[in-house]
Amino acid sequence: MKRGILLPLVLCTGLFSGVYAPAAEEIVIGGMAALQQGFGQSMQAGSQLAVEEINAAGGILGRPIRIVWTDTELSPSTGRTLAQRLIFNDRVQFILGCHSSTVVLATAPMMSQNRILNIAMGSAQTVTEQNNPWIVRVRENDLLMADVLANYMVDELGLTKIACISMSEQYGIGGKDNLNAALKKKNLELIAVEAHNIGDKDFTSQLLSVRRSGAEAVAIVSGVPDLGIMVKQARQLIPNVQIFMSSVGATKAFMDVAEEAAVGSYAVCTYTADNPDQKVQNFIAAFQKKHHSPPFDFFSGLSYDAIYMLKQAIDKIGDLSQREKIRDAFKEISDFKGATGLTYNGKPNGEMVNELLFIQYSMEAGNLKHNVIATVTGD
Repeated sequence: MKRGILLPLVLCTGLFSGVYAPAAEEIVIGGMAALQQGFGQSMQAGSQLAVEEINAAGGILGRPIRIVWTDTELSPSTGRTLAQRLIFNDRVQFILGCHSSTVVLATAPMMSQNRILNIAMGSAQTVTEQNNPWIVRVRENDLLMADVLANYMVDELGLTKIACISMSEQYGIGGKDNLNAALKKKNLELIAVEAHNIGDKDFTSQLLSVRRSGAEAVAIVSGVPDLGIMVKQARQLIPNVQIFMSSVGATKAFMDVAEEAAVGSYAVCTYTADNPDQKVQNFIAAFQKKHHSPPFDFFSGLSYDAIYMLKQAIDKIGDLSQREKIRDAFKEISDFKGATGLTYNGKPNGEMVNELLFIQYSMEAGNLKHNVIATVTGD
């Protein structure tokens, strides 16, 4: 009996004292990521910096914003449960994440059924191929990486004899297939294709095959530490063959293994701290001040940019109840220069990124540096 009397009193007290009023005024965004892993923590740190900056400047439409974070653990079933909780318990209108494509795909039906704009971070092509109007993606897709590699190697450097070594896992297999498809659009194809197993330490067979093929360049789609070990061996076995890498080749984990062998090699990426662009450097300084650390990886910048693009879309419409219009305004964003160093241009299918940075390694004062040498589109 006491329990039945107490609840209404608590609710009434909250109503008249204003305890619940601030929450009602907030714009609440759902956050979905694997929070025990680096990518999830990176998303959380970058987006929180944007939230604090925006709130300090007056919020969005005069209202503060807040992100409710949930840990997907990279599990599709967990993602569905958490999406349901965010939508029905926390009443979010927008969801940032997940960085796992499998989680994004698992929760996609809920986004369309409940008219929730999902700002996705997964790179799998299927994320936008489903034509779900409520999904936008602020990260590059897998095909874009291949197109950018092909465009730079062929159109900019004039290379025609290109080989590929890829890991025997979906990332490597897909990367190799996408690259070959990108080259075929230029009436070329890979002249040698080699694979390796995750954890291999000796790549002599694959590298000698590349040498026998007469390749001018080799594109390596692999993970770490394998990639760094392979590049070290490549410098000995194929010293005259130019090395190109996927975005894994633009990470500290690769640099720590490859060391000086990385000098002269190329990689594509969405972000590098060595980018002299003033907006990138301002972001790095603000991130350093808040987190006492440089941005963790490219997800810090992507999530930071995502929150600012959401603000732009909401500001343009001026009415949070107009969900379809806000969604469409997000997709129509153009020439948005981000803290990553990329310029975002939306497409009707929800893709926001159509360019990547091309870096080349050099050694300066004993330290490896990412030198941004070009911004290359996937067109």
